[in-house]
Amino acid sequence: MSVTMARPVAQRHPWLDVFVANPAKGFSDLLAGYAPVFPYTRADAPDAARMLFGPLPGDDPAWPALSIGTMEWLNSARRRPLPADVAARQNLIREVSEAFEIISLLQVAEAAATLRREYVRWANWTAQLVMESARDAHAAYLRMLSQTQGAVVGVVASPDALQPLWMRLCREAGGELEQRYLQIGLLGLRQLPGSIQRGDTPWIAGLAAWALERRPPDKQFLRFWRPLKRLYPAPPATLRKQVFNVLAQKPFKDAEIEFPAWWTADPDFAKAQSKPGVVALEPPSPEVVMKLVQDIRENRPYAELQPRIAALAGRFRIYTQRSGDDYNLVRSFCNIGMALIRNNEEARVQRARYAQSLAREALNHQPNNLFAWSLWRDALAAEGALQAARALGWEMVRRFPEDPQPRTLLGDLLSKEIGELEEAISLGRETVRVFPEDAHARNQLAEVLIADEREAEAREVISAAMADGVADVATFAMLARLSAHEGDFDGAQRAVAQGLLIDPYNKILLNQQSSLEHGKAPPLVSAAYRARKASGDVGATDSTLEGVLRDGALRALRSRLDDDENARAELKRVLTEDPTFAYAQLLAARHKLWSAESDMLPTVAAAFEGALADKDLSRLAALAERAPKLEALILLARALFGDVDAAREIAARLARGDDAPDDRGLQILRARLRPMLTAIDGGKTAVDAIQDNADRVRQALYDANEAQSAPELMAA
Repeated sequence: MSVTMARPVAQRHPWLDVFVANPAKGFSDLLAGYAPVFPYTRADAPDAARMLFGPLPGDDPAWPALSIGTMEWLNSARRRPLPADVAARQNLIREVSEAFEIISLLQVAEAAATLRREYVRWANWTAQLVMESARDAHAAYLRMLSQTQGAVVGVVASPDALQPLWMRLCREAGGELEQRYLQIGLLGLRQLPGSIQRGDTPWIAGLAAWALERRPPDKQFLRFWRPLKRLYPAPPATLRKQVFNVLAQKPFKDAEIEFPAWWTADPDFAKAQSKPGVVALEPPSPEVVMKLVQDIRENRPYAELQPRIAALAGRFRIYTQRSGDDYNLVRSFCNIGMALIRNNEEARVQRARYAQSLAREALNHQPNNLFAWSLWRDALAAEGALQAARALGWEMVRRFPEDPQPRTLLGDLLSKEIGELEEAISLGRETVRVFPEDAHARNQLAEVLIADEREAEAREVISAAMADGVADVATFAMLARLSAHEGDFDGAQRAVAQGLLIDPYNKILLNQQSSLEHGKAPPLVSAAYRARKASGDVGATDSTLEGVLRDGALRALRSRLDDDENARAELKRVLTEDPTFAYAQLLAARHKLWSAESDMLPTVAAAFEGALADKDLSRLAALAERAPKLEALILLARALFGDVDAAREIAARLARGDDAPDDRGLQILRARLRPMLTAIDGGKTAVDAIQDNADRVRQALYDANEAQSAPELMAA
């Protein structure tokens, strides 16, 4: 008679009852190595957790306790100031990284979904927890997100929503990010649930995107390609087809990259004498998109349009995953979104919210796409969330300080829709100061002053525009209205005549001319300012929008901090409520309202503001080692304080224009300091030109620092 030996069932460890009773303390003890979990007391926390929780059945109460304990511990750690002591910071990084590893190992779905939904909060916090490659909580966070994509299916709305993030990691690895982030990006692409289900290979697009940016030598490329090829075996003909479909897309064509490009070093590709006999991947045709946009403009019922939009959006997503090319998706989503919110009251709220979702998805792919930001703001306004649109408009001003358009569009929203004339005037004056050559900004400021019954100030703005040579037809049309309102019909007619010299067929000027000839003054206040909507609002719908609106509200406060005690008191209140609020730290450090405690590590952006405010060259030099991306700003700050060598170097770099595409600091400084660069070209020394433009330089430094420190967005 034979005896079948039953496999022993692992006993439930008695410590788990203690853990369930107090998950936060139990998780803290486990990470710190204090938990009495013999025989696993010497194991690292992730290994111990795997042995303790791994064998448990799915209905064991320890599982929900693990999710609760993990998040309570992480939230508690995030709310504490970062320790300045190196050893303490190393220990924090280790514990945070191990917490993320536990979530990955045990596929803790609820915790993973929460950390994913609150991406903006956690990504920007962990970005401060990086000391070196072996101590990098940010990489641990991203790795956890990549490895739990399958676990959150059914918990989050779109399991594949992180695809743009993984592509961005691939593109930026070896540039703005260290090379090791390429492996995380590729891992994230390999773990996309939808791609796995369809049998797609988006990691080929990720590897090609990295190669396009970095142009690696053959040996380096093969170090990444060969392991992937072994993991996903396929006939050579299939591989060639997959690679060809990626390299046939617009980014590679524009760069004149021809198949098989970097794959030439692979013998399976070197043998191919011609391109595969396949049709390259193609996005939905422009005609299909334009037909849908036309139907939206013709006011077809939303119930009929929504399924068509969803189906087309799904086709764009699949194409983008397979090809790695997001150009068509972003452009089409923005065009469709704008059509949805214009000139139709039927299902207005539903249309506006759908447009918001399209805008945010576009921003996942291209975070600096101004058109997508504008769609998001306008869609909030279309929903009736005017205060949310206002805060988002201010956040756009922060993120695009080199462009006057976000400012003038926000000015329109404030003055024409919300009725915040004083705020619009303050913004307008700041815009004219920063962009004195922009005629539209001056005209807008004058229009708002007229709407606020401050005609004398409006005339001053118009006179200054004419004296500076920044007047256009709209300027003369306003001058005609003002003159006629004051009873000076001759002056009004002269203004119209001057405007018609610029544009003889301008309808507004011709109408004014006709009115004046009949002895009738044109209306003083422009029609756009005579019918303002009532201000409405909706609450923030998720942590991403909540964070953006919180930052935007502070940017609106910024212009008042110089001379308004109430504004300073408000900033102090915000910091008291949340001492770790990075943007509040930055503004408070600039105005010497806050400094880090001796045992606290400030954010890089706040540290820069503190050193700039104190004119501390030694702190700036130390910061350059900690924050390479602030190198250009630090050079300019040193030049501002009289460093001749720094002045020469930053002037040369600004003049060359050969900075990397992702060097936002140099891009902003170059756009904002053109008059100074012109003076240097004219023979003035760099240090003298910088000193002569000290106020302009300081404002450019403030704006560039704020833009570079703006949180990364990802609606996941």
